[in-house]
Amino acid sequence: MTGKVKLINSIRTRLVAIIVIMCILSGVGMLLIVVPKVKDEYSKTNGHYIEDLAISYGSMVEYQVEENGAEAVLKFEVLDHDLSHAHLEGIESSYAYVVSPDGIMVYHPTPEKIGQPVENAAVKQTVETLKSGKDVKNEVIEYEFKGEDKFAGIYVDEGKNFILVVTADRLRLWRLSIILPM
Repeated sequence: MTGKVKLINSIRTRLVAIIVIMCILSGVGMLLIVVPKVKDEYSKTNGHYIEDLAISYGSMVEYQVEENGAEAVLKFEVLDHDLSHAHLEGIESSYAYVVSPDGIMVYHPTPEKIGQPVENAAVKQTVETLKSGKDVKNEVIEYEFKGEDKFAGIYVDEGKNFILVVTADRLRLWRLSIILPM
C-alpha cells in the first residue's frame, strides 16, 4: 500500500461537501425568512398605489360632477375618457369602475357589465353602508373574487353620487414563488 486516499474519501472532499450543503441550507433559510416579509411590503406598496389612484381619479370625477352635474358626467363616454387609464402600470388585472349609490355599475371597462348590479361583496357592503346613511371613508380593502385575492381602492364622493373603485389582483412575487410558493 502506498498510503494514497481516494478522492471521494478525502478530507478535502468532505469539507467541500459540508460547505456546499451549508450554503444551500443557509440560502433556503434566508428565503424562508425574507420572502414573506418582501411579499408583505410589496403588497402594502401596491395597496398604497391603488389608494392613491382611487383618490386621484375619484377627486377628478367629483370635481367634474360638481362643475357639470352627475347626469352629464356619470355616463360611459365621459367616464371611459377619464378612467380608461386608471390602473397600475404593467398590471393587467388593474382597472377602475364606477358604481351608483344603489349598487348599479355606471362605468366598467367591460361594457356588458354596465347597468348590472355590482358583483363584488366588498363594494356591496359599501353600498349598504351608504344606504344606511352612514359615512364611508375612502380606503383600501383586500377581498376574494372568483377565487382570486384582490385589492381595491374605494372612493366615495362627498355628495354620495358615485363610488369609484380601482382594483387589481393581489400580486405574487413570481420570481421567488418559483423557488418558494407563497
